[in-house]
Amino acid sequence: MSGSAPNSLIRGFRTAKQLTQRQVAAAVGVSPAAVGQWETGTETPKRVNALALDEVLEANGAIAAALGYQVPVETDDAVERRALLERIDSLDQQVGQLTELIRELLTTMERDSAAAPRRRPDRR
Repeated sequence: MSGSAPNSLIRGFRTAKQLTQRQVAAAVGVSPAAVGQWETGTETPKRVNALALDEVLEANGAIAAALGYQVPVETDDAVERRALLERIDSLDQQVGQLTELIRELLTTMERDSAAAPRRRPDRR
């Protein structure tokens, strides 16, 4: 997609990621109409929005560069920080799933315990 007009790049990256204009707008913090205007070329995103589009659409700076904006170079620290944040998000999701499984297990155990007949202890 390099060398394309900025509006084509935005639409191309968005459709490649199978996102709606509404989803991109929510992620960038603008209206869906703004995304539509950027895609038709009737409006141009500001630098901050172009960089946000690059981030959301994983365009590696292509959109901002096509618009003539300077794209910040990501340092090794930033790459490492991003990888750690992604790992934390993944672990957070796993903790949530495990918490839900534990709740289900405890509910099942409580229900089974209440339904089980009481046994008298063996006295020998």
